[in-house]
Amino acid sequence: MESLLRFLPSSEDMASLRQLKDDYDELCVAEQFAFMLSNIPRIEPRLQAMVFKKKFYEEAREIKPDLTYVIAACEELKTSEKFGKCLELILLIGNYMNSGSRNAGTYGFKLNFLTKLQNTKAADNRTNLLHFLANTLEQKYPQWINFKDDLKNLEKARRVSDDQLSKQLRGMKKSLTNLKKELDFHKTPDSIDDRFGTEMHAFLEYANEEYEKLEATYANMGKCVTEIISFYGEDPKKTNSEDFFSDIVTFCNDFESARVENAKLKEAKKREEKQKELKEKEKRRKEQKYPSG
Repeated sequence: MESLLRFLPSSEDMASLRQLKDDYDELCVAEQFAFMLSNIPRIEPRLQAMVFKKKFYEEAREIKPDLTYVIAACEELKTSEKFGKCLELILLIGNYMNSGSRNAGTYGFKLNFLTKLQNTKAADNRTNLLHFLANTLEQKYPQWINFKDDLKNLEKARRVSDDQLSKQLRGMKKSLTNLKKELDFHKTPDSIDDRFGTEMHAFLEYANEEYEKLEATYANMGKCVTEIISFYGEDPKKTNSEDFFSDIVTFCNDFESARVENAKLKEAKKREEKQKELKEKEKRRKEQKYPSG
C-alpha cells in the first residue's frame, strides 16, 4: 500500500483516466488498473488511512515494551539495596583516598564518575580502582557483589530514546486526528460494497483507546525517569534517560570485567607461587643430594 500511495497518479491524471471509460478494453493492464483506482472516491486519503492502520499495530507493539523497560529499570535502581551499598562503598573509598585534601568528606559524586573509576591506577599500573572495589566486595561484602542481577532491565532501558518515543506518539496523534476528519466524508457508503467507513470507524475507536493508554504510560515513564534521576542527585533538566542509564550500564560492565581480570590475576599469582615452590623444592633436593663441602 505504501508503494501504491507513493506512485499514485496525480489528481489531474486521475481526472484524465476517468475520461477513458469507453476505451477501457483497449488499455493495457497497468492503465486499466490506474483507471479502476481513479474511480475510487478519495483514493489517496483512503490509502493513507490504511497505511496508518497497518503501521499503528506495528508501532504500538514496539512502544509498549520500551515504556515497560524504562519504568522497570527506574524501579530497580530505586529499590536495589546491593547497588546502593556499592555506591556507598565507592564514596567511602573515594573519601579515604582524598583524606587531607579539599575533596575529603564528600557527601556524594556525579554518576558519570562511575565510568572513570578504571582511570585511577594502582602503583603497579596493572590494576585500577575497579579491581580494588571488586576485591573489597568479594572479600568483605560478598552479599553485595552481584548488584547487577538487580538491574535486569537497565541494558534494554538505555537503548530507549525518549525523543523517538515522543516523535512516534505525536505522529500517532496527528494520524488519528486526520483519520477522524476523513471519516466525516464516509458517513454514508459510496456503494453497498464500500466498507471503508465501517472498518475504519471500528479501528479508530480501538486506536484511540490504545493511544490513550500509551500516552498515559509514557507520561508515567517520564515521571519515573525524573524521580530516579533526582533520586541519584542529578538534574533531570540536564540529564536524559539514555545518558543516565548508559553510565550505570557502563559501570556494571566494567565492574564485571574487573572481576574477571581479578580472577585471572589470582590464577596467575597461584601459578607463580606454585612454580616458585617447585623451584625451592628442587633446589633443596639438589642441596641434600650434593651437599657442599
